[in-house]
Amino acid sequence: MSKLASQFEKLWALHKGPALTKEVKFHPSRRWRFDYASDCAMGAIELNGGVFVGGRHSRGMGQVKDAEKMREAAYLGWNVITFTTKCLTFENIGRAVAWFWKRIKERK
Repeated sequence: MSKLASQFEKLWALHKGPALTKEVKFHPSRRWRFDYASDCAMGAIELNGGVFVGGRHSRGMGQVKDAEKMREAAYLGWNVITFTTKCLTFENIGRAVAWFWKRIKERK
């Protein structure tokens, strides 16, 4: 598990976030996966590491492919919250947890 994923999971647990499934395949014909997702909320979490060191998510084609993936997810009804290393704060995860719980309650 990456350092980013480990940090995310610790913060998620501290906020008592709903159960998330890792590596969720969401598209019927593509091999795309969300890092974490909740079918109940139709919500997903994407962790984008390496944005300051020339990683895949910061290069041109990586951004083009990420944008395509996010568009397709939206067309299928998914809401995706993306975090980079700098965004992964106690406050930001708290807001995401609150959003997920709200969505789960609304969809029941």
